[in-house]
Amino acid sequence: ADVPKMVEAIQSRVDILSKSKKLPKGLAAATFDSAKASFEEMKATWTQATTAAASGNAVEAVSQGEAAKAKGHLEKSNYSAAIIELRNAREKAPDNAEIRFLLGKSLLERGEFDAAEGELRKAEALKYPADALAPAIARALLAQGNVRKVVDEYGKVEIADPQGRADLATLAGIERRDAKIL
Repeated sequence: ADVPKMVEAIQSRVDILSKSKKLPKGLAAATFDSAKASFEEMKATWTQATTAAASGNAVEAVSQGEAAKAKGHLEKSNYSAAIIELRNAREKAPDNAEIRFLLGKSLLERGEFDAAEGELRKAEALKYPADALAPAIARALLAQGNVRKVVDEYGKVEIADPQGRADLATLAGIERRDAKIL
């Protein structure tokens, strides 16, 4: 019952802001667009959960439901709550690459770099898209001081997604500059 209410509340706020001629001070259009896209992903995950429940796949339904709740927490930058939901989902669906990726990103945001890298590497092994993974793993490695590893692993990786490519280029640029200092 919590997720449908949360989705409804967020949808209401998104609709109001979408109809506004001017966004509130401090909310950039790009940030709002990104939040809307993330919200759409959360709704899609919730739809998958309800579909799994309707087909009798309770384990998948519960893990997808927890992932949807985690995405709601991530939208509010509540990483601790997202991590709890994602760890619960991971217990039920350890081979779900998206859950591993979201958990890794949440841990990264909370500063748990070793654990973040571990989850992101598991998502990589489960074939999560490299466009999203490469910048996240590079950030985790950088935060752990693994300068050479970032340059070696990601210095020449090609990313199709423009945002992912920019993120990785920025990280690789930082790494190369740091490597010269060492």
